[in-house]
Amino acid sequence: MLDQPIAAIRNLRVEFQTKDGPVTGVEDVSFEVMPGETVCIVGESGSGKSVSSLSLMATGGVWWGRDCRRQTAVRSQGWRGDGSAR
Repeated sequence: MLDQPIAAIRNLRVEFQTKDGPVTGVEDVSFEVMPGETVCIVGESGSGKSVSSLSLMATGGVWWGRDCRRQTAVRSQGWRGDGSAR
């Protein structure tokens, strides 16, 4: 069990709908987190770090030791911004 990822994103693509049509915010991002491992997502401003992390949370991942599946929308809104770098 310790050789299996606790979270994984494969070929993530996120589009945002705008008045001018869809805009790709993240394209072809893949990563996994193994038990006991710390993963850092590093990039320039606007490169998709937060969108990638929020996508993991939306699929029921673990964020700062919290199981996202057990969080209510109101409760998770309070700690989302506090635990992530800006």
